[in-house]
Amino acid sequence: MQDVGDSVESHAYVTSVKKIDQSSVSCSTSLPVNHSTLSRMSFDLLQFQAQRVLEWDKLLLALASHAQSSVGAEYCQRLPLETSLDTAIIRQRETTEMRLILESSTPFPILAFENIRDVFERASKGAQLEGLELFHISVMLGLCQDVVETLEVFEESCPTIHALVQELEPLVWVHDAIAQCVDHEGHIRETASPELHQLLQNLQQYRQRIRQRLERLLSSHEHEELLQGKYFAERENRYVIPVKAEMQHQIPGIVHDISGSGATVFLEPREFIDLNNSIKIADLQVKQEITRILQDLSSMVATHASSLSDNFEILQRLDSLGAKARLSIKMSANPVTLNIRQHIALKQARHPLLILNKERVVANDIHLTGDNTIYIISGPNTGGKTVTLKLLGLYALMVRAGLHLPCLDSSEMGIFQRVYADIGDAQDLHRDLSSFSAHITNMIALLEETQSCSQDEMPASLVLLDEIGNATDPLEGAAIAEALLCCLHERGLRVVVTTHYHSLKTLPLRKVGFVNASHEFDLKTFTPTYRLLEGLPGGSSAIEIAGQLGLDTRILAHASSLVQGQEQDLGGVFQELQDTKQRLDQELTQATTLRIEAEQYHQEIRDTNNRLRQSERQERQKIRKNLQAEFSQVKRKINEAIENLKKDQTLLAAKSTHQSIRTLQRESQMLLTPEESIPLHLVGVGDVVEINSLGTTGILLERVEEKSRVKIRVGEKVISVDVSLLQAVDHSQASPQQPITLKSARGLHQQAANLPQASPQQRTAHIVTPSFKVDLRGKAVDEAVEATESAFDQAMIQGISSVLVVHGHGTGKLKASLRDYFAASAYVATFRAGDRAEGGDGVTVVELR
Repeated sequence: MQDVGDSVESHAYVTSVKKIDQSSVSCSTSLPVNHSTLSRMSFDLLQFQAQRVLEWDKLLLALASHAQSSVGAEYCQRLPLETSLDTAIIRQRETTEMRLILESSTPFPILAFENIRDVFERASKGAQLEGLELFHISVMLGLCQDVVETLEVFEESCPTIHALVQELEPLVWVHDAIAQCVDHEGHIRETASPELHQLLQNLQQYRQRIRQRLERLLSSHEHEELLQGKYFAERENRYVIPVKAEMQHQIPGIVHDISGSGATVFLEPREFIDLNNSIKIADLQVKQEITRILQDLSSMVATHASSLSDNFEILQRLDSLGAKARLSIKMSANPVTLNIRQHIALKQARHPLLILNKERVVANDIHLTGDNTIYIISGPNTGGKTVTLKLLGLYALMVRAGLHLPCLDSSEMGIFQRVYADIGDAQDLHRDLSSFSAHITNMIALLEETQSCSQDEMPASLVLLDEIGNATDPLEGAAIAEALLCCLHERGLRVVVTTHYHSLKTLPLRKVGFVNASHEFDLKTFTPTYRLLEGLPGGSSAIEIAGQLGLDTRILAHASSLVQGQEQDLGGVFQELQDTKQRLDQELTQATTLRIEAEQYHQEIRDTNNRLRQSERQERQKIRKNLQAEFSQVKRKINEAIENLKKDQTLLAAKSTHQSIRTLQRESQMLLTPEESIPLHLVGVGDVVEINSLGTTGILLERVEEKSRVKIRVGEKVISVDVSLLQAVDHSQASPQQPITLKSARGLHQQAANLPQASPQQRTAHIVTPSFKVDLRGKAVDEAVEATESAFDQAMIQGISSVLVVHGHGTGKLKASLRDYFAASAYVATFRAGDRAEGGDGVTVVELR
């Protein structure tokens, strides 16, 4: 259990830090602050101070309030902070997956269980556990089983949590054994063992017998004058009766108790001694059996103490993950991209503690990336500078703890192994340190910690400094502050600093790696807006804020006159820059809104156009289906014409049949106009064109430009066609099947020419090889059937009786569906699978009627 170790280390770390803090205070008795005193401020103490001023403990307390068990809350309050990127990513992913689970429709078990960590250790040492302790163990094991079953459905969507849960051992037999023996109050059940059941039955019988005899004695008139009342009681687990003190010698027996007034003695009559003894023995036997059962259960727990302890720790972690997820939901937080480049790119970031205490919190963008390492924040007092400092510090700690950040999920945050924070009044009376001295002392400790490391070996560090160089002469304080920032910049530390010094505000204009930011101040209302403006310095607006707080106007006027002209002009420039920035931001926001609206309108137009096209295609499809009825009549007429030709095989009949077929084709061509028309001059060599007069398609073999006739390949033949009879075909709409030509007239004419020489035996059979092919591979069943019917129509028009249908092997679904269709089709006389030369079982040869 690595995390448990981390937690223990975290707890030990806090303890050591407290000791260090106490020792540093107790040892600082002399007035001067010497170097040896400063050197005692260790890295641990600096980190502890940073967490304290950042109010990290308050955030952990808020996190703990979302845990469902006391041990989960305890874990939350000592949450370990990871230092490696990979581990931090895993911790964040755990929180993300737990939030996904909690927000799903699958209810997650309530992880309410007791702190029984020490119970396992006691059991492993041979101690007998109490019934209530055993019951708490069974509750924990029941939760383990519930968690494992619940998370089975999240194996793919939440692999990290699922892997953690797979380490649980529900130990069902242990749970069942305890549940069978112990009830929810920790009492041993009567059915815990057959022996216990029998002993309890015997005890109950003894008690029933003595009660019956006592009731008879109490109702007897013989002892009415001797008794204080008609009831019996138990003293020292023996049944007794209340006898008047002065009458106790009238009934032989043993006195076990006396009332407070002394008027009543509780006496065990001699005749009940043996029965009471039997009850006593039976009761002892019951206790012995209960002890045996508890010992057996304790031994079972001791055998599995290690697994039980692991289960306990995993449930504790799961409860803390649930707390993280619930806190994420409450803060509307998100996982962010983590990096080891110390880059900070936060979008719409909000302070987590403000979110938990206020309804509305101003969100800001914060960028500290690339070679920029020093982030200088200026602006008015109470404008939000310190809040921004604490926000960055808390964010640096939160990502190491696996917590989501209350910002946009497109944000990015670096992993900082060290976070230093010098915020607020650091005055320390115990060590005789003024505010300035305390701040400088902290800076010296920071510089000593970072001095021993080269820039390449320096752990990723985030330094947060509030009002650096204040509490002393402004000129000297500003000089010290600038020198310190330059030193920290040279050491490669990421520093965020707040200031009112103009010299620091101009640093980004003079040095590379420094950037400005300021909190906005509204001069119209004389109030801060808490908006952070990156790239711009800000004025302090101290006089304006003092006036807003109610300072006398005469004092304010005097103060304004005392401000030096250059300083006042610089403040005005800063304010003017902020006003310009605000105006540009408003215009950018308006332009962005208009652009989004334009994109929405464009998308709506595109969607409308697509819907119209889809509607048009559906309408055309509907028309085509309606025309099938017309084509059925055409097929019937063609069949009649062919049958008549077979009966009367003469040249005149062939010509008449040919003319009828041409007429029917022209009618069909008029009904089925192409869906898309492409200008003929755009067609190139190799494109598919349609010959209107023949109702067939072919491959264009030469360009159309300035020609009256062009060559077309139709099937295996090349013909010359008048350009006026050609029409371009849309490639996207063209059927993948082989071009189908209308050759029936020539075929029929040839048959008629040969009729006189043909004998009756020769005319009895007419075998046609499958020269007509339709390729249906890649089509759905409905599309394939429709394409097949169309091919059969054209084949019959051309007088072709054998069709080669290519469907491929695939899953076999298309082949089976087509052959079922052939078996029931009115078109088909017979059909067979193709031989090896024809394509094998991947094709079907169909003989038409």
